[in-house]
Amino acid sequence: MLLVSGHFMTLELCGRLMCENVPLAGMYRRYRNPVMEWAVKRGRLRYAIAMFGNGDIRGAVRHLKRGGFLWYAPDQDMRGKDTVFAPFFGMPASTITATHQLARLTGCAVVPFFHRREGGRYVLRVAPPLAEFPSEDVVADTARVNASIEAMVREAPAQYLWIHRRFKRQPQGRSDYYDGDRAPPR
Repeated sequence: MLLVSGHFMTLELCGRLMCENVPLAGMYRRYRNPVMEWAVKRGRLRYAIAMFGNGDIRGAVRHLKRGGFLWYAPDQDMRGKDTVFAPFFGMPASTITATHQLARLTGCAVVPFFHRREGGRYVLRVAPPLAEFPSEDVVADTARVNASIEAMVREAPAQYLWIHRRFKRQPQGRSDYYDGDRAPPR
């Protein structure tokens, strides 16, 4: 099962809470600084059963094929060749296609994982698996994943990490949404 969510302020703590109930592995962007890489990976391995860097697709695929649970947040612009522009809050957002690819390669279920803070408690919710996923259309599948993450953001917009600047790149080039006073729509 591939649990997909977005980058929220609750990401680390809610991942740890989920690991108390599910033997969960994670996928993450590796740090260039070796000390930071060691510290983050070591910290996450205290609760996760495995951590796969973004370059270790084979390891993630093996884990999923063995029936493992993998948590992944595909809501960043990785500026790589495996991205498409898919709607996010009605705007094109450069989005990695790895969710579609991992599901296609492994046959795993893709399940939205909602998490947020409400006062002094944390709310974790696992939605039903995305039906008939993956399809033959990588753009449509990526749009479905973005729609799931958008639904998560609508539940807790102040907790979403807008700092990732989801609208930085646009099909026609770099956007001006982050220049001056203009901000992307929410």
